[in-house]
Amino acid sequence: MVADSQLELQRKIKALERKNKLLEEGLHQAERLRQMFDRMAQELKATQLMLIQQSEALKEDITERKQVEIRLADSESRLRAIIENEPECIEIVDAEGRLVQTNPAGLKMLEADSQEQVVGCSILEVIAPEYRNAFTELHKRVLVGDAIQMEYEVIGLKGGRRWLNTHAVPMKEANGNVVHLAITRDISERKQADHQLRIAATVFESQQGMMVTDANNNILRVNRAFIGMTGYSAEEVIGKNPRLFHSGRQNQDFYAALWENIVNTGTWEGEIWNRRKNGEIYPDYLTIAAVKGSNGIVTHYVGTHTDITLRKAAAEEIERLAFYDPLTRLPNRRLLQDRLKPALAASQRSGRKGALLFIDLDNFKILNDTLGHDMGDLLLQQVAERLSSCVREGDTVARLGGDEFVVMLLDLSEQPLKATKQAEIAGNKIRTILNQPYKLATHDYSSTPSIGATLFSGHERTIGELLKNADMAMYQAKTSGRNALRFFVP
Repeated sequence: MVADSQLELQRKIKALERKNKLLEEGLHQAERLRQMFDRMAQELKATQLMLIQQSEALKEDITERKQVEIRLADSESRLRAIIENEPECIEIVDAEGRLVQTNPAGLKMLEADSQEQVVGCSILEVIAPEYRNAFTELHKRVLVGDAIQMEYEVIGLKGGRRWLNTHAVPMKEANGNVVHLAITRDISERKQADHQLRIAATVFESQQGMMVTDANNNILRVNRAFIGMTGYSAEEVIGKNPRLFHSGRQNQDFYAALWENIVNTGTWEGEIWNRRKNGEIYPDYLTIAAVKGSNGIVTHYVGTHTDITLRKAAAEEIERLAFYDPLTRLPNRRLLQDRLKPALAASQRSGRKGALLFIDLDNFKILNDTLGHDMGDLLLQQVAERLSSCVREGDTVARLGGDEFVVMLLDLSEQPLKATKQAEIAGNKIRTILNQPYKLATHDYSSTPSIGATLFSGHERTIGELLKNADMAMYQAKTSGRNALRFFVP
């Protein structure tokens, strides 16, 4: 019984030992699991930390990438704004010569309303025909690496022509293709200005003398015609004042009025007397124009000079032939009548009388018939000289033709009797001086005049009536026995 109890106890002890052993093994296994979990936890923590670090790095990378993208977008926006607002044309032309891209300034130069009208088209289509070969050569050289500048004309889509200056360079794209990048400027205004300058230079070297001064009237430039006209070299006049050429014939009042007109109107023109380097005084038709800047302030004066010596001489000759007797150089009938018109008007205003003395040489035909017309001409010339010497300044001596002369006396008395007496004194003085002997070449000759006189006052009688009345009085003097003075009596 005891033995059974012991065996049962031993079995229980062994069973308990097995349980303890199993428990110990379980504990060992749990420890191993715990250690494994700890390792896994540490690895997980490390992994988590690594993931966190990688996430933070990724976030930083994404942020940086976004910042780069923003910077790139800003840069592209600025570049696009610059290109879109650039006043000069920026264009890209591919290897085949087709327009790839241009900015609004380029569209304006090509007279296009949109990119679609020109992109993809051959650039040669808008190049003026006379410049296409040169532009083709430029395009070829750019594609092989040259940078070239060229001036040429284009014909826009609407037919307008304009001058362009282009600076073309090669540009390699991302795909490796080389294209033609150009910056092109519209130089039409400059070309027009150059053209106007060439015209101005041609005009400046015209047959007329030209002078340019600054606003202070210092001479800046003269042309060859001016040098030839005045006798001065350019070096002798540049920097000088135009007063160098003054002749002294115009006074200060003349020049003050001249400059007042320039100040008020910007121009002046008229005849002026100037002096050449050799001292000769000559007539100059001068035109002065003020040149003003954009602010309206005078910057220069341009003077155009024309030597009118020959023109003035020709005009004087025409006037002499039209108004003067070629033999005696006295006023003719036409000029006498022209002078009578203002004389009558002046008499009307003042009330003062005037007189006409009609003079005819006695027996003049006999002189022509005996000694010849040459001697008759000599007598007429000497009579003209004597008549001119015995009248006042302002009176007129005229030859009507043949041996007939008229003397017009002005500013006589307002009283008829006194005016008649003054005219009588003048007539007798003329008769006395014409009675003196003449020397006609080798001939001594005596001649007498018959004089008819008539007074005038205002417009009481016409010019024709006055001449007729004086002529009638002259015939009364002849019928009285010649060498006499008679007055017209109505």
